[in-house]
Amino acid sequence: MKILANLQLAIRLSLMLIFSYSGFFKVQNFTEFKTGLLKTGIFSQAWLHTSALTIVGAEVLICILLLKWPKTGVWGCFMASIGFTAYISYLYQNNVYSECGCGGILNTLSYPNHMVFNISMIVASALYLLVNKKVALSNTAVVS
Repeated sequence: MKILANLQLAIRLSLMLIFSYSGFFKVQNFTEFKTGLLKTGIFSQAWLHTSALTIVGAEVLICILLLKWPKTGVWGCFMASIGFTAYISYLYQNNVYSECGCGGILNTLSYPNHMVFNISMIVASALYLLVNKKVALSNTAVVS
């Protein structure tokens, strides 16, 4: 069980690092981030600022959840990663993918590399949740 607990910790810390890194760069370059969103054609000028704040706020919230309520935070990562993957896929399919807007070194990823990265985050989140369920079931069996 120690190995599973260490695996969960490693996944949680990795997800926290990725989401905090991405959120930090978006905040540091907020105007550039908004400009990138506007270029996609998905976000209107009227909702641009609110949309950008919502995205950054969600990333910050996920980091807080990962610290305070890990399972909920990982669910947030799982769902956000699926959403971000759908978003960049949509951009790519409509020939408007130039960079993802994640920030920092993540902006340099090509579409195929970004898909591998995002799918890895989805798999890591799912693995955490499966391990969490297995640990919970084994703890229940021991107590019973």
